[in-house]
Amino acid sequence: IYTFRKGDDWIGLRYDHTVPLARVVAQYEKELVFPYRRYAIGPVFRADEPQAGRYRRFIQCDFDIVGVADPIADAEVVVLTYTALRRLGFERFEIQICDRKLLNGIAKASGAETKELTLVFLRSWDKLERVGREQIAQELKEKGVSPELISRFFEVTDQLLSLKKENILDELRRLFPDQPEVIQGTNTLEKLLEYVATSGVPSEFYRVNPCLARGLDYY
Repeated sequence: IYTFRKGDDWIGLRYDHTVPLARVVAQYEKELVFPYRRYAIGPVFRADEPQAGRYRRFIQCDFDIVGVADPIADAEVVVLTYTALRRLGFERFEIQICDRKLLNGIAKASGAETKELTLVFLRSWDKLERVGREQIAQELKEKGVSPELISRFFEVTDQLLSLKKENILDELRRLFPDQPEVIQGTNTLEKLLEYVATSGVPSEFYRVNPCLARGLDYY
């Protein structure tokens, strides 16, 4: 976060729109009507090292629903994303969907017995499309993961990558029948996908990606 001093106060430039949302909901909980929906568009600032496609200042479009436990809220976000992108003129894109319970269950099946190791595995899966296996293996080794667990990690990874879009939830249940969180996660995703399909979003524009784990430790 970019910070600077103004008089006796420390000021931070806005990192994203999620933290301000959490503060507003906490501060005005008794005045808001739930489910509470809001969107925000504006600049955010991150004091990170610039990388390809990533900037220290960029415009973020954020929309959230607070106060709904049912996955119908998640489905609404998917439908909103699809509608916005289509109205902007995009004809080819893919909205990827996952569930935290599903990820936790897969990590446990891969040998992650602690929260710390679970996060290490999730970050590694999320990097698969951007870095090679050798780099991921090296990072796992540097974090103290045993060779046996690294081997198990890639064994499960190969299973996940081999799954086809069709019947992927049934395949995940078959692969991890003894993981309650996998069953819970796939059940949640099943309801979400039903809502999305009922809303009229064509199936070629979305899919379940069991390796999607962006920012989960942060959120």
